Amino acid sequence: AGSLEKILMPDRQLYYFFCVNLNHHHHFICVKCKSVIDVELCQKELIDNYVSEKLKGRVVSHVFQINGVCGNCLN
Repeated sequence: AGSLEKILMPDRQLYYFFCVNLNHHHHFICVKCKSVIDVELCQKELIDNYVSEKLKGRVVSHVFQINGVCGNCLN
C-alpha cells in the first residue's frame, strides 16, 4: 500500500514518487540528487489557527514540500 505523489522541482519539472509511508508527513526533496526524504513534522495546527484567526477562514487541505540539498550531496 502507498500513494503516488507529485514532486515539483524548482525548475518546474514534475516528477512522481511512490510513497509507502501511510502516516501524515511531508517530503524533503534534494534539488541535486532528487532523493525524497520523509519529514515527520507538520505545523497544521499552527496554520489552522492562523487561517482561522487572521483570515477568518478554515483550512480544508494542505500541500507542503521542502526543497533543499541533502546531507549526502553537501559532503
